[in-house]
Amino acid sequence: MELAARQLGHLAAALCLARVSKASGWELTCDKLGFSLPFQLHWENVSLKKPGSQDAVTIKEIRLHISLWRLLRGQLAISDLAIANPEIWLE
Repeated sequence: MELAARQLGHLAAALCLARVSKASGWELTCDKLGFSLPFQLHWENVSLKKPGSQDAVTIKEIRLHISLWRLLRGQLAISDLAIANPEIWLE
């Protein structure tokens, strides 16, 4: 059961990245996606940039707690968010 939950968590993390990229029109990438119970998503070395340009935002680590059931219904509900070492470049 825990393995199935972990796989579902990795899928949720990947879907979150894809949704942010699609909604913003920016490229969102990360080196590592992670998931742990109870429904915590974890990304490492995140970068966000306009297509064809240099990074506009880099973040060493993002952790957030989500409601999995609301995510399955197409809603993103974040109850806790932690961002470590963000860097933002303005043009």
